[in-house]
Amino acid sequence: MSTKVLLVDDHELIRQGLRRAFERQDDFEVVGEAGSVAEASRLIGLLAPDVVIFDVRLPDGSGIEAAARARSANQDLGI
Repeated sequence: MSTKVLLVDDHELIRQGLRRAFERQDDFEVVGEAGSVAEASRLIGLLAPDVVIFDVRLPDGSGIEAAARARSANQDLGI
């Protein structure tokens, strides 16, 4: 079983690079990408990833604060 990953960064090139790096590994599956805190919050609920990779600065808020909120809602979520 692979680890489901959600990538959150407002720069598409960064997300593409991270996606390629994760896809080279058989035990990871990138299930989605988000460019904002709002989009990430929606996708976390929809996709139920095992791990979320947050950029620190996002157009609509802090990735650090979003990570803390996501972790408080799901203690098993990897950040």
